[in-house]
Amino acid sequence: MDSFRCVECDKTLSTVSNLYRHAKLIHKISSYGKKALRSQLVPSESKSEKTGGKITYLYCHRNGYFNARGDKKRNMKIAGSNKINGNYPSKMKVYEDIESKVTVEFTKTHVGYGIDLGRMEITREEKEDRARKLENKIPVEAVLDEIRNSMNEKHWKKFI
Repeated sequence: MDSFRCVECDKTLSTVSNLYRHAKLIHKISSYGKKALRSQLVPSESKSEKTGGKITYLYCHRNGYFNARGDKKRNMKIAGSNKINGNYPSKMKVYEDIESKVTVEFTKTHVGYGIDLGRMEITREEKEDRARKLENKIPVEAVLDEIRNSMNEKHWKKFI
């Protein structure tokens, strides 16, 4: 039997619907249906409705538990897994009816992990810019402060 752990308080619940209910009642996290999030979302499942439409559920790529695959002869990457070893209520439910009208229900609050500079995704240009600054003898602390400040702004724009 599957169990779902709330990453906010470590409570274990028996179903996903109980996890969502718990998040709404205890942590005041609820779903909205107004606009979409810009996050790395992974399709979980699609199913056809009786009305002829299609429902797709999307969850954050960091949701869930790390499962080692293979014979474990190779070492895991240095940074470790992106998985947070828990479940949280951030999701999108996309409904497309037979007339191609799309309705999106999503959880506005994205919880479960904070801003982690080690997991930051940056472009090649950003990497080259930072390398240039270090070559020009700009102190490492100044470069790191700039990264932290830009990351805060960049991270939250990604989810809003």
